Amino acid sequence: MKRLILAFQLLTRLPIRRQIDADARDYAGAAAFYPLAGLAVGIISALAYSFGGLIAPTDGVFMSYGIVSSGVSALFAVIAMVAVTGGLHLDGLADSFDGLLSSRSPECMLEIMKDSRMGVMGAIALILDIAARLILVSALEYYPRPTVFLALIVAPCAAKVGVVAAASVSPYARKDGLGKSVTEHTRFGTVLANVLIALVCCALVTVGIILAESRSSNSNVLYFFPPPSLVPEPFFVAPALVLLIGVIISKLVTKKLGGITGDILGMVNEIAELSVMLLILAWR
Repeated sequence: MKRLILAFQLLTRLPIRRQIDADARDYAGAAAFYPLAGLAVGIISALAYSFGGLIAPTDGVFMSYGIVSSGVSALFAVIAMVAVTGGLHLDGLADSFDGLLSSRSPECMLEIMKDSRMGVMGAIALILDIAARLILVSALEYYPRPTVFLALIVAPCAAKVGVVAAASVSPYARKDGLGKSVTEHTRFGTVLANVLIALVCCALVTVGIILAESRSSNSNVLYFFPPPSLVPEPFFVAPALVLLIGVIISKLVTKKLGGITGDILGMVNEIAELSVMLLILAWR
């Protein structure tokens, strides 16, 4: 329970005030529960999406095409996702781009990433990230109804597999830092537990939302799945995809910096979430 609470306290801004006496191994062990924290973020984002759809205008020039409605819903979903995480991963994304694209020595890159001021490359990365989220979520509006909700919930949940995978295969680039506990003490068992929890969450969310939608529309639940085949739903493929993404990014960054940092893990999370949404969009 202690490590589960740590996972929520580290990755979200949910009001969990419990004081926990934790050591480096507890912080590393908490990584197994990252998908559950991501699941909570996704659920809140999906609820915000639904709320945005309720308050969006329903008449006007573009309303019949759902352009404004989907845009408002997407905006609410993205704002909720940023708010509940406190922009933690976005901060890592911006710092990582500022440092990695500075064309400096590894030592200078690490100093740039540690600087609280944002550079041009970091600002561009943030703009592109938010824009990509808005576009992808809005585009998913035109797919079968459950798709957008599944994408919003599954993406942050599955992305945590990539984060933990990245942390487990590379050393920490600094002498100290919170991320050092995760990179130095994450073991195979933690990674395996992380993957299994993510898979179970993705499976339960997928089946649950599809069944709920099927009952509300009195349609056959099988409409959402492809014809009987060995091709799995993208929501089950997502954890494998982000695991690969996390390992690749971690190895590439290690060649430049000699290791990874907490900022790099934030960047991995952002890229992984967008990749899952793109996967779902392309699959459909």
